[in-house]
Amino acid sequence: MNCNLRSSKYITDGQCVSTKRVVESVCADRCLVSASSLSQRHRSSMLDNQQVEALQCTEGDVKMVRVPLKCRDGNMFNHVIKVVSSCRCKLHPKQPLMRSNSLSSPRATINPDIMAIAAGQF
Repeated sequence: MNCNLRSSKYITDGQCVSTKRVVESVCADRCLVSASSLSQRHRSSMLDNQQVEALQCTEGDVKMVRVPLKCRDGNMFNHVIKVVSSCRCKLHPKQPLMRSNSLSSPRATINPDIMAIAAGQF
């Protein structure tokens, strides 16, 4: 499971522009769990119980990078920026309630495979 998207862009401070593109990770909003990463038991229970998996994609490794910027007048200077080099999946702090037409509304449950993925054990 991965929520990394790659971005390549020029950096600007409004007047000067980087001489090269900066490549970084962009963390997607949600983590997608493929059915193949879950055990057969949990795949079938997800369909039966409509379990809600709430994983969000957050910044993992971050580093400060010095980027040379070139100005219109030909001057150059270094600009320090934060660059995300990886993203990771974490559980949302609160699990949403599932809505149902029955008298008792089941609560969202967290599948153990999802917990293992969020802990980086897959």
